[in-house]
Amino acid sequence: MTMGYFILDENHDVIKVNSLFETMIFANGNYGNDEYQNRCCTWKQALEMHVEAIEWLKKYLLSEEKYEFLEEIDSLLEKRKREILA
Repeated sequence: MTMGYFILDENHDVIKVNSLFETMIFANGNYGNDEYQNRCCTWKQALEMHVEAIEWLKKYLLSEEKYEFLEEIDSLLEKRKREILA
């Protein structure tokens, strides 16, 4: 999972939308049904978007029966939720 700032898109073109933050997940390291991507404009939206991404990842891991990561995912989810409320 990544969350980053960007000004240029993947083709190095100036982005024509007001998106500064992007969160992406490639659960198996490739494109497909295991992919999550979202963009937004503000830091608060980015934190909220990250919470959505973490919740998406948790559902994905449960569907794939990959339980060993769930405790770490829950910890990260709670951390992000606290940051949003701060």
